[in-house]
Amino acid sequence: HIQAAEGFKEHSDVLDGASDVFNQVFGEKGLHTRSALGIYQSPMDAPVLVYVLAEIIQP
Repeated sequence: HIQAAEGFKEHSDVLDGASDVFNQVFGEKGLHTRSALGIYQSPMDAPVLVYVLAEIIQP
């Protein structure tokens, strides 16, 4: 979720930074999907909320 003003449309651009971190830390194993949602107000006025649901597979 991205806290944004009315009319803001670059939500996915904001989340590119989180995607970059996943890719740098996990490499190919960090491939993921995401959704970018704009909200008017977030808890504790956080500008960005990132939720992660991960599955770890042992070889």
